Amino acid sequence: MKKINVRSPYYIEVAPKPTQYYALQKCEDSSIGYITEQSIGEIALDVDDRVQDSSTNDYIVVGTAETGTSVGIVTDTGEVGCFVPPTPLYYSLTRCSDSITGFISAQEVVSGLFNYGARVLDSNNVYYTISGVSETGTSVGTITNTGQYNCPVLEDIIDVNCGDTHNVATDVGVVTYNFDTNETGNVSVDITGSDVPAKFTLKWNNTQSTTNYIGLDTYDQDLLDAGVPIGEIATSDPSTKASNSVTLNKTASSPSLVQLVVTAPLINDQYSVVFNCPEPAPIVIEETTQINIWFDSSGSMDTTLAPLQAMAAGTLKNCLIQFYDNDSAKYDQYVKVRSWSDERTFDRALQPPTEAGATNCINIIFQDEANSIYTPTNWTPSTLRTAAYSTDIIGLRNALLNNPTGYITPIFFQVQAGAYLDYKNFLKTVEFGATLGGGSNYDIPYNLSDLSDRVKFYYDVQQGISYASNPDYYRDFIIQAINDLGFSITCAP
Repeated sequence: MKKINVRSPYYIEVAPKPTQYYALQKCEDSSIGYITEQSIGEIALDVDDRVQDSSTNDYIVVGTAETGTSVGIVTDTGEVGCFVPPTPLYYSLTRCSDSITGFISAQEVVSGLFNYGARVLDSNNVYYTISGVSETGTSVGTITNTGQYNCPVLEDIIDVNCGDTHNVATDVGVVTYNFDTNETGNVSVDITGSDVPAKFTLKWNNTQSTTNYIGLDTYDQDLLDAGVPIGEIATSDPSTKASNSVTLNKTASSPSLVQLVVTAPLINDQYSVVFNCPEPAPIVIEETTQINIWFDSSGSMDTTLAPLQAMAAGTLKNCLIQFYDNDSAKYDQYVKVRSWSDERTFDRALQPPTEAGATNCINIIFQDEANSIYTPTNWTPSTLRTAAYSTDIIGLRNALLNNPTGYITPIFFQVQAGAYLDYKNFLKTVEFGATLGGGSNYDIPYNLSDLSDRVKFYYDVQQGISYASNPDYYRDFIIQAINDLGFSITCAP
């Protein structure tokens, strides 16, 4: 009690001042309304100081308050502001199947867990490589280490043709390019590209030629890490892949298959390859060239024999004798009309030189039908092959593919004699293959569609054209056929 003044008989009651505590904000969820158990006189704190309760919950001081929810005794951490954990880092990933980036692991980065370039696997058995670290990306879930580096070698086979250009963007693994050529000589592939090394190996018939690994030399250590022997590294600065080539000498017509194998153990940037094949040799007539004019003597086109014989001894001789040193006897030895009657067209076509001293042979066949040795009546491309046809067409293909161009040259003339339309359609199927609906019956190797530079077909030749009335009729067909195969002959009228 306290007197109002010394003279007054009255007293007043003085209330004690309320205790002040520190008002707190909880760091975990930014909630407020908390106070310290200690008063402001029992612990000295400033606004934004970070304190901790007995359960290690963090708070910051936001002022003072008389009431609130006590958090108990707090201790000063010596820090200001709530602790802000760093943004977690994850492993950034590149998907092996398509080299797409932007993926991350579910695991945060831990020292030594995964190394750069390591090959990892997600729960769906999809391969990735570690390409760095990132705070954000598309998570692929938990990844496991395969214990290997770089993407697995992926194998791909691509069919190309001589003269083609093939452009490649990002890839990894092994790509094999298959192409065919029956010619002999140098086969080459021109290479252009960027920096990431790759090896280009040209293969034919157990022989090969390679560039080794060409590219920029800053990737040498990556190649060594991928297991490439140091002796196979042919990089430099500037990149040796920017302009390069690989060449192989193809010494025989068969086999025709040539392969370019491109090996890219690192994720490749880009390259282009151009496939160059030897030019086919032109058909030539020399003084040792045997020319057989085969006449189908089975009976249905007999009126054509005499005009052919007269043509061979007359206008054709006048045109071709220049190639036989203008020697009439030599021409007569090597150029002959020969008859045969079993109608096996392709057996005649594969005949080799038989005259003494002959070095190559042109087989010119005049025929109107092959029923029933090759074609039954009402033949269609769906008709099954006869055994004789299968044997003869395979024999002809082998003769063409296993000998130099020009050693044997077949030329087929379909003669119109009666209503033998089946034979014309049959020959066209042999010439063009399945494009006429032959299906599996007349697909390669049972047609000649891939050998158009070595054989020629002509249709609708008239039978029995009198030599006296038109001496140039059959001669012009023969000269045109030879010229179509790469020669250049002009006959005087």
